[in-house]
Amino acid sequence: MPDSEFDLNIFAIANRRELSGLNLYEPSKPLGVNVCQHLISVTAGLSDGNYRILSAYTLLPSILCNTIPIVHIKGVSGSGKSQLLIAISDMLGNHLVAGNSTPASIKNVINKMRWSDPETLKHEKNCHLLLDNANSDTFADSNILGAFLNGYNRRTDRQYISQGNGQNIEFKVFCPKLITSVWDFDQPEMLRRLLVIKTSKTSNLVEVIDPNDINFGAIKEDLTSYWFSESKSLEFRDFRSAIKLSIKSLNSKHSKEKWSLVADLITTGCVTEIWNDFEAAAVDFEVIFDSQLATKTLLEVIISDAIVANLGITQIEWSKMSSTGIRLEVNPKIIKDAIDENFNLGLIARPSLTKIQELLTKLGFRPVKHSGNKIMYRYCA
Repeated sequence: MPDSEFDLNIFAIANRRELSGLNLYEPSKPLGVNVCQHLISVTAGLSDGNYRILSAYTLLPSILCNTIPIVHIKGVSGSGKSQLLIAISDMLGNHLVAGNSTPASIKNVINKMRWSDPETLKHEKNCHLLLDNANSDTFADSNILGAFLNGYNRRTDRQYISQGNGQNIEFKVFCPKLITSVWDFDQPEMLRRLLVIKTSKTSNLVEVIDPNDINFGAIKEDLTSYWFSESKSLEFRDFRSAIKLSIKSLNSKHSKEKWSLVADLITTGCVTEIWNDFEAAAVDFEVIFDSQLATKTLLEVIISDAIVANLGITQIEWSKMSSTGIRLEVNPKIIKDAIDENFNLGLIARPSLTKIQELLTKLGFRPVKHSGNKIMYRYCA
């Protein structure tokens, strides 16, 4: 017989709060340090610099920002990507969005989070888009790709969808965007706006805490209210001006465009005391920029591995062998078969011929025509 005075929903909510009772927040420490400690508590395997960058990203006041990079948390299944995103979601109060969501639904989510009145797009709020488990096809859709490419800059974020009656629905898609995925994204324009934070499986899980066992209430309250004071807004403005001057005079192998992309992110980290100054932040960003330069896409790995298997020599030996006059050539079918195999396994999207030739050129191979118009790829580096 049901108890008429018993409310199952109220009980469930109270029970969840009781289970999530571990309070890690230390009010005596800066907010940025607390966010970092919360992220460290729910996962393992990231570098200290990546934890700091991810903490600053969590604290971004999108209302005050002009340019925001997209963050891609990348790693194999079971490496803690979703744990990080759940913790960030609980601190921010922004729900996770499935990676296979439609373009319209993603834009609707941003409009509803970002504006107190989504109909008139007035009275902006701080918000983050948290896209969990994006797949290889997510950015094959030009509407989703466009929302990310346009939405990194406040001045380029307007998009429209026709209602079919001569009326358009307006979306403003500027906001911080965090993506988790096991996939590489190889769209060049996307890569220009991307910071990749890699997670890895580790056996050092003794001190890792399930986010469901943490009470995020105290840190969420302080994080939500942190930027809503004139003193913090002025501090952000003044710090950003100083950081932009530091970027202008910075001696780095990475472009000023790359550094300008993270100016608001560095500002956030300095104001919230994640970094003491620009120089400390620059060390962390140099590392992440370097890692992205050195990273091969999955498609590049597939092509280079196929060539190595076909030639029977390692990539390091290509140049040495070629310099002795030995001709290194690969049949295009070798490349095609390797790509087909991985495509059929669902590991990559089908690449264009232009993309394949671009990667072969990068590896040092050029198309040459033999008798009978047969095309081969020859190592020419």
